[in-house]
Amino acid sequence: MTESHLLEAYLAAVGAGCGNGDKAGAKLLRGQFHDVVLLGDVAYRFPRDEESRRLLPARMALLRALRNCEMPVAIPGLLSDAAAGQPLGQCHAALQRVSGQPIESDRLAGAPAKSRMVTDLALLLD
Repeated sequence: MTESHLLEAYLAAVGAGCGNGDKAGAKLLRGQFHDVVLLGDVAYRFPRDEESRRLLPARMALLRALRNCEMPVAIPGLLSDAAAGQPLGQCHAALQRVSGQPIESDRLAGAPAKSRMVTDLALLLD
């Protein structure tokens, strides 16, 4: 399936629940375990395999718990996980997008930058 067909299938899966009649700005990002459809202020997370689909409810419960903690970073809010029990391709969770920029790969060039990133992540998780 091409990416444009996949995006159309995902948009059909969120259907009226997306709350946005203009789907022209939708963007598909493909990850190792999930595909994410960005549409306005919402990120729709679609598991790519059965294991990820099975784990989606636990991942959303973790997000809920993290939102209740005082974290030094923004945590996406769960808007809906009503479709979490659906089959692959339809199973998804709707999350509130947080502001920020992706980490560019050139910012991680070299061992010192990678070490700094690992240290920062360890501090955050600690």
